[in-house]
Amino acid sequence: MGFGVAKPYGDNEHYDFILDSGERFWRVQVRSTSYFEANRSGYKVHAAHNGRGSKLETYQAQEIDFFVAYIVPLGIWYIIPVNQLASLCFLRLYPSGCKWGGCFEPFREAWHLLAPGADLPQPRTPRHGRSTNLHHKRFVK
Repeated sequence: MGFGVAKPYGDNEHYDFILDSGERFWRVQVRSTSYFEANRSGYKVHAAHNGRGSKLETYQAQEIDFFVAYIVPLGIWYIIPVNQLASLCFLRLYPSGCKWGGCFEPFREAWHLLAPGADLPQPRTPRHGRSTNLHHKRFVK
């Protein structure tokens, strides 16, 4: 896709990769699943991380920009902005369709959300303010 990709050193961040669109950096958490729920005709993927005391916590806009889910048996990717996760600990994905609508289907193979210019405000999209220096770390120019 032409993106630059970097993996943070260590395991201290809530994101797996830093993606360089050429215009900005995105913090991306990637999860994969093969778990098919036959009774719901969909795939289930965990969308939370261990917090304090092993309590599950949902991802927040201060931690990641995108949650990316990969369905292994089908080779399908979902690129989901963090503000679409709400407070869900897991997601159900329905690549074959479902009677409930499949609210994450608009994000299937939505690589364009990571492309240059994608950070521009969209109508009726909630925006989260962020500091320019995340985690108060020094960066070399």
